[in-house]
Amino acid sequence: MSLFAGKGKPLVGLDIGAASIKLAELRDGSGGGYVLEAAAIEPLPPGAIVESAIKDAQLVGEAVRRVLDKAGTTTRRVAIGVSGNAVIIKTITLPEMSELDLEGQIAYEADQYVPYDIDELNLDFHVLGPSEHEEGHMDVLLAVCKKGLVEEYQQLLDSAGLDLVCVDCAVLAIQNMAELIGNAQRAGAGQAIALVDIGGALLHVNILVDGRTTFVRDHFIGGNDLTQAIQKETGMSFQQAEQLKLEDPAAIPAAAAERYHEQVAAEILRALDFYAANHSQPVSRMLLSGGAALQPNLIEALAMRLDIELDLLQPFPTIALPNDKGFDPIEVRRQGPRMIEALGLALRSGEQP
Repeated sequence: MSLFAGKGKPLVGLDIGAASIKLAELRDGSGGGYVLEAAAIEPLPPGAIVESAIKDAQLVGEAVRRVLDKAGTTTRRVAIGVSGNAVIIKTITLPEMSELDLEGQIAYEADQYVPYDIDELNLDFHVLGPSEHEEGHMDVLLAVCKKGLVEEYQQLLDSAGLDLVCVDCAVLAIQNMAELIGNAQRAGAGQAIALVDIGGALLHVNILVDGRTTFVRDHFIGGNDLTQAIQKETGMSFQQAEQLKLEDPAAIPAAAAERYHEQVAAEILRALDFYAANHSQPVSRMLLSGGAALQPNLIEALAMRLDIELDLLQPFPTIALPNDKGFDPIEVRRQGPRMIEALGLALRSGEQP
């Protein structure tokens, strides 16, 4: 099963996160581009997914079935994204060679860069192009994922009657969507753009230089940390604090929001410092996605702390929203940044049957 898949038959993109499952299905538009065919979001209870690993297969399986019912899709071919400690994405530089030769050598190369037994990994690669720093060399994007994690999701989706045809890296699915929207190209030559996705429990950072993935890092922080900060300030249960966060954000205690903003900014700064230690191109712009990125005042708070231009990734109207499907176009548009990964996954075709 490939971690990088080309375009082909339609499929459903399933973003299975710590707080919710997001579903998106696309079809080709009559005049070009894409039209949203199906979309739905289903919440997950705390602890069902922890650090991308399935901890309660029954609860997650039931949520998958509910999100399929909500969306009303009949498509059973599925793409998912993986992230966290079980996934490593790294740009490596190798002597120029054919893809056929690289296929025979990639396992040896990967063994030098990953701390896991190579036999326990699914691995794939994508040739980015000639190296800008070493003549006669090329840059290769290497992606590895523990087989055990993929097998967990395979069993989960099999039980729901779904056909898992593509396992993508979450940050690359988000990058695909950013490139489709066009935001990822809006930087000067030699400058960098940071794609930052803030989910329920994970923050992904993917820094692109001239459109190429140059640096990837995951941080274990997300919207659940704001929920916990609300708990601490109010004495509410997790469920009560989560409900307040989603339904009445204006009532979030200022101290909880401030603490959360500081935590998120600190993690992003840590990622930027790691990047700057080995790269000279400045990060000129940051694009935010993920459900937690929709929290009121977050963009303003981060812009002030990071001193960088920030925008939300908005997939609509790049993707057309029809009025005759089983979703509310206004609500889907509002949830656009939350749907970025699922939409990026839906752009994949997976393996041909």
